[in-house]
Amino acid sequence: MGLESKTVMALTRTDRVSAAEFQEMVLDRIMMSTSEFSEPLFACIAIVNRTSDDSVTLAEHQAMEAEWFEKHVGAWYAERPREQLEDMASRMTLFNLTKRVDVLYSQYITAVWKPHAIELIKKKKGDTMAELCQLGPHPATLLESGILRDLEAGLSIRVQGGLIKKVTSFLHSSLHRFVAHDGKGGQALWSCFIAFSFAT
Repeated sequence: MGLESKTVMALTRTDRVSAAEFQEMVLDRIMMSTSEFSEPLFACIAIVNRTSDDSVTLAEHQAMEAEWFEKHVGAWYAERPREQLEDMASRMTLFNLTKRVDVLYSQYITAVWKPHAIELIKKKKGDTMAELCQLGPHPATLLESGILRDLEAGLSIRVQGGLIKKVTSFLHSSLHRFVAHDGKGGQALWSCFIAFSFAT
């Protein structure tokens, strides 16, 4: 299914494997030199299980686990180059298992989650802009076109009484301030202005 390159295998209880089977069951697997895998895995890590009663802390277990592998695996590759020994060491212990899982997860975040999140943000932004367009023209466009002045003039003719005229003037000047600031909020204020006009 092509999932091998995204798979981290943990070989648990490696301290229970017999010496006669250790090469085949552990070392060949973590070094990907076995025919068991149709394709190389992202990682295969050998670990020594912690005690079930939690009497040993993680820090203590990490030290004990590293010591166990150094003692039992070092004899197998005593004559190997240092680089190969370091590579093998990176494929052992619970600490290295968590590191490999973290790397794989980071790759998933970069390759899958981030692009998906960005597309979702773009869609929501588009939906929001479409809803804003349904409210009508942008207030700045109305001010430039003179529609607002014409509406105010018509309102002054229709409405009698100084109080209503003062409210109309206040809404008009407020709309100017909103648009001059950053354009935000002008749509809502313009809607209030239109509603007030028809109500009167």
